[in-house]
Amino acid sequence: MDDLLRAAYDAGAAAYAAALPDLRAETTSDQTWISAFADVVARSPVSVVADVGCGHGRMTPVLSARGVDVVGSDLSPAMIAIAKAAHPGVRFEVAPLDAQPWADGSVGGVLAWYSVIHTPPEALPRVFAEWRRVLAPAGHVLLAFQEGAGTRPLAWAARQGFGLEARLQSVTEVTDALVASGFTVVDSGVRPPAAAHERDPQGFVLARVAEPAC
Repeated sequence: MDDLLRAAYDAGAAAYAAALPDLRAETTSDQTWISAFADVVARSPVSVVADVGCGHGRMTPVLSARGVDVVGSDLSPAMIAIAKAAHPGVRFEVAPLDAQPWADGSVGGVLAWYSVIHTPPEALPRVFAEWRRVLAPAGHVLLAFQEGAGTRPLAWAARQGFGLEARLQSVTEVTDALVASGFTVVDSGVRPPAAAHERDPQGFVLARVAEPAC
């Protein structure tokens, strides 16, 4: 699956970056989730956000403006090349979600903005455990995803000749996997589709590394 994802996102990287250069596709409420998350990390002892599945780095200016340092990773070398060219002072690495290049406890936040849309439910605990490894104590994670069940074909991938689908996930499914991986859920929410390009509700979960049991 990683090979298919890498090939599809490599092929579509330039068009994807041109179509989504910033947060114009996000609603005001979406941006509120991002701002609240970044502000929490900015106030933490480790004010670094790892943008996992960062794509071409469109979240970097937004996060930096909230006072955090940013590092990013993505499975697609082409996406990472665009991110590096756009943000030469930021460290970007090619890496899958479940094998991050960051040291243990080295980041205060993990942003996964539609990064788990290709991750099957059985793989979520492994991915979340890896994020917990790189997070500092009490570090936070923010996820966004299409909420629901089943899959949806990705039109942009089809235009590149790839039969790639997005996997819908329920907030309950995501929060259960987070708790099982050592997180405490801080907040979650679902909003209805807000634009012509959205067919499904959108889910959001903010969680933090759970405190050790006494």
